This record gives sequence, C-alpha cells and structure tokens, in this order.
Amino acid sequence: MSKETIIIEDYNNEWSEMFSDLKSIIEHRLGDLVLRIEHVGSTAVPGLAAKPILDIDVVIDSMDLLPDVFKD
Repeated sequence: MSKETIIIEDYNNEWSEMFSDLKSIIEHRLGDLVLRIEHVGSTAVPGLAAKPILDIDVVIDSMDLLPDVFKD
C-alpha cells in the first residue's frame, strides 16, 4: 500500500474565481448541451479548509447527450 500525502489548504478566495473561469470555458465549449454547471465539494464552501482540487458538476438533460459532450 502506497502512502500519499494529502494536502489541505486554508480556504482560498481564488477557488471561486477559478471556478468562474472554468465555467465560462465549459459553457462556451458545450453551449446548449448544458443545463447548468455547479461548483461542488469542499472548495465551494466559503471559509472551509479543503484539498485544492475544484469539483465541478456539468448537468445535462440526458445520458443520450454524453457522446456529444465528449466530442472533439
């Protein structure tokens, strides 16, 4: 079993800015395929220490659209 270091950082105001930037990119790329894009997980909670990894949910209307989401 390998041992990995888990890094927990104090809340960083830049996380919400990074999410906004990524959300814009995703919206531009996927357009009408997306119902909504949400910042989830611990980095989405103001003031909460967290692993510095942004979790993003991209909500689509149907699994049938998934191949279009992953198109080049």
